[in-house]
Amino acid sequence: MNSQFFRRFKLNIDFRPFFEIQGITAKDFRRYRIQMHEHTAIIFTSRNAVDHFFRIITEMKTPISSEMKYFCTTEAIGLYLQKFIQYRKRKVFYGDGSMKDLLHLISKHKDGERYLLPCGDTPNADITNYLKAHNYDYIEALCFRNTPCEIKDIKVENYDLIVFFSPSGLEALLQNF
Repeated sequence: MNSQFFRRFKLNIDFRPFFEIQGITAKDFRRYRIQMHEHTAIIFTSRNAVDHFFRIITEMKTPISSEMKYFCTTEAIGLYLQKFIQYRKRKVFYGDGSMKDLLHLISKHKDGERYLLPCGDTPNADITNYLKAHNYDYIEALCFRNTPCEIKDIKVENYDLIVFFSPSGLEALLQNF
């Protein structure tokens, strides 16, 4: 929207992050005792998961098999993998952004796959519930955390509306006030 719209309706908008994403250390990741050579596929649901997963793998100097398959929620995440892997169409699968489509892709490759799900401290319940319900062999790998920002300087009563883009933002607001 342009500034005329804001002036016309006398709107003031403040953009303020309520939480930040912090990657865990390689030392913390090692506590999960995840052996990369035992996995044949990785499920990525966000760019943050991709960034932090490959940062940790690089720190640990752990090789990843060239036969590894990658399942991504969107094409953008699939293409983003090019920064970290040799991109081949036969090993990168992506959906249209919906969990239903991603789960359909995963169901086509059920036999013999052992999945790794890099995620944050609040993993996507749709994926984990599906994988559990259909007895997939998978492990969740905590790669990052959503930590609340210090927002006590905000005077909430000065705002008519607060818009949240994720549950983590709401949790951060409740934790600060």
